Amino acid sequence: MKRHTRSILEEIASCAPGSARKNIVESKGLHILESAINFIKEMYDVYPKEQAQDLHRKFINSVRDLEHKKFYNSLKRKDEI
Repeated sequence: MKRHTRSILEEIASCAPGSARKNIVESKGLHILESAINFIKEMYDVYPKEQAQDLHRKFINSVRDLEHKKFYNSLKRKDEI
């Protein structure tokens, strides 16, 4: 009789069905938040305080509104000044 073997991925998936996607979302969310925080700190290092505060606000609003062009356009205008 032939012995049935499973791959390591099949074994992992069978241990925690459904929660694997939640773990992926949690992990990605953590990485994205850490990156965003580092990015905001970098803005305050590069731009004067008033400009950095404005860009910070526009960055947060762009994420909230799911509209990346708003922040990009603001950043472009700041660099032209």
